[in-house]
Amino acid sequence: MAKIKRWLARAFLCLFLLLSALSVVFGLFKYSERRVVAQAGKYLERSEPYKAVEIFKNFEANGLNRLAIKHEVVDPLWHYTYGLALLKTSDYVNAAKESERAAYGFKDNKEKSLAYFNFGEARLWQWDGGAFEEAALLYQEALKYDFEMVMAKKRLEWLRMANLIKGESSGNPKDKGKGDLNNDKADKSDGKSQSDEEKFKQTNEKRRRGY
Repeated sequence: MAKIKRWLARAFLCLFLLLSALSVVFGLFKYSERRVVAQAGKYLERSEPYKAVEIFKNFEANGLNRLAIKHEVVDPLWHYTYGLALLKTSDYVNAAKESERAAYGFKDNKEKSLAYFNFGEARLWQWDGGAFEEAALLYQEALKYDFEMVMAKKRLEWLRMANLIKGESSGNPKDKGKGDLNNDKADKSDGKSQSDEEKFKQTNEKRRRGY
């Protein structure tokens, strides 16, 4: 009986030491994570997004960090800031991935709205098949969490004015019932679709941004 007690005591001690070690490792990881986000944020404020991206990539170079990121141990703010930096360096595919993860991870409505808007920006500027419609849906999602978001409303308006989406994609209840009218307009403008896209791109190229 005494041997069993000693064995149990040793087992509990080992477990305690293991948990303590894991707690220290986790604490160090979270500290490093917050430091990366803070440094990247400063670079973004100084309009140096490439340096911000470099910080994130250096952080990801560590195998344990990659594992933690894969299993969503990092805060959604990590994904959000990384996605914003990628967006500002025109890496739209990866910016979309990071912004999407941030949008799903955030709990606060304002934060979710910002993440969905950046997700929409990243999808829009990939400029491939379905990009406009998907971006419009993401802008609508941003407005669902923050109806007062001006940039999301402007993006939807620009897309409609360029005939790149139908009126129903505006997310505004007043647009309901206008589908047929917009379809008629779209049919009449088929021959101008390419020029409309180019005009939109040229007009909004300099307005590419994220929040």
